[in-house]
Amino acid sequence: MKLDDFQITRIVGQGAFGKVYKIVNKKTKKMHAMKCIRKDRALENNSVNNLLLEKEILFSEKHPFLVSMDYVFQNEHRIFFVMDFIEGGELFRHLCTVRKFTEEQGKFMIAQVAIALQHLHDKNIIYRDLKPENVLVETDGYLKLTDFGLAKKAKRKDINKTFCGTASYLAPEILTHQGHDFSVDIWCLGTLLFEMIVGIPPFYNKNQKIMFENIKTNRVNFPSKERHNIHVSNQAKDLILKML
Repeated sequence: MKLDDFQITRIVGQGAFGKVYKIVNKKTKKMHAMKCIRKDRALENNSVNNLLLEKEILFSEKHPFLVSMDYVFQNEHRIFFVMDFIEGGELFRHLCTVRKFTEEQGKFMIAQVAIALQHLHDKNIIYRDLKPENVLVETDGYLKLTDFGLAKKAKRKDINKTFCGTASYLAPEILTHQGHDFSVDIWCLGTLLFEMIVGIPPFYNKNQKIMFENIKTNRVNFPSKERHNIHVSNQAKDLILKML
């Protein structure tokens, strides 16, 4: 396949290394998402190994809750990943619209994300970038994880020192530079569940320095039903506390 085989319809996102477009296969009329990665930026950021792993995951890990890739090709300046197009867009957008989900909705969604992470962990892959922006919603309400640019192949006993992730989802061991393992994905899973049913990450603060201190030192505080009109069941609290 090559770029001329597709018609670009619109831009749907932008990342560190390039843009993501909605495209149509001119022959089959099937819709795809195409991630265009600038080679110069990948080289500048020493991200070639990350790109190779991302390609491997997208191509080989066929799973109901993971985005997969149909084609990959390149030209002189860019690499093109042609993947599933998920019509419903990012979970983040849906969360912004409704502010928070019910616990039943949260349970349905977090189970799928947990199954996806378990599959990656069984393949010795740490995901390391779980957040609402990287969870896509299909038109039938099911989810798919996307963007494996920060994923890492690792053994169970490996300690990884890379500082990576999204600020409000960073685990304490990443912030303290003590090294991390597969458990950072469980931390992010707890953070995601909290945000889905409360409407904000558990340690969020507009001041990033304060937020990082909160993550490292604070206990998880759940909103008051009386003051905030948000009820979190004891079951949900127990699960979140164990994951965090």
